[in-house]
Amino acid sequence: MSEYVGRIVLNENLEELESFHGGWLEGVIHSSRCPGDKVENEDSVGLMIFEDFALAVVSDGLGGHKGGAAASKLAVGTLNQAALHWRKQDPKERIERREMILQAIESAHAEIKAMGIGAGTTISVAEVTSSWVRFYSLGDSFGLLMGGMGTLKFKNVEHSPVGYCLEAGAITEDDVIGHPASGVVLNALGIDPIRMEISQELELAKRDHILLASDGLTDNLKHSVICEDLRRGSMEEKMAKLVDGAHLQMSKDKGKPDDLTMVLIRLADEEGA
Repeated sequence: MSEYVGRIVLNENLEELESFHGGWLEGVIHSSRCPGDKVENEDSVGLMIFEDFALAVVSDGLGGHKGGAAASKLAVGTLNQAALHWRKQDPKERIERREMILQAIESAHAEIKAMGIGAGTTISVAEVTSSWVRFYSLGDSFGLLMGGMGTLKFKNVEHSPVGYCLEAGAITEDDVIGHPASGVVLNALGIDPIRMEISQELELAKRDHILLASDGLTDNLKHSVICEDLRRGSMEEKMAKLVDGAHLQMSKDKGKPDDLTMVLIRLADEEGA
């Protein structure tokens, strides 16, 4: 019997969406390599639904750096193993779950750096319970909490020139697509110094959606479009709209072809979407 519901996808090119139902939480995963002649998918993704909490993670290996794929694989794999080890410990002897996550991220940073080849990767993590979600992010991978009516409740700050300018109001969403600095990352595991963004515990309501994604999504779809695509349909239909929309934009002049990896989760609802 598996220790959790979900899947760890390390540098794989998934032919179809993969869906998971962990009783109290449901999720959908997608990961595909950059359209064109690129062979390797440098992204990795994981979803681990336990009885009382879940972890979702997306890691995007830096293109143009040796070992990007290996770095993202190591980041997701390290968090997976840390969570499994933590679960097996006596509850009285466990460190706080937040500390476990941070230690795993720091361990991955040290291991990637020790590769000695300049490898780097982003990471975005969602720690989820039946009542709240907390986001951890480093780099330009995306984390979002959206209400059932399409209201953006939270998004992380993407650690990139474009992300910082957007957060500061220096540019608008319309300026992001096709921006010349798109794809430039200012913070990555494996490259000193690192800075971690951690949210508070954000209240999680029925029909709220949590989305983690590599920049293959946000370099090609505006945040407002992402939220609109998440408003209607089943979980699989919502994910399919994001995949199709991003790939369509990648084919256009202002599009940015890239690996595309996402995990979409929400509290289980017996009545459906």
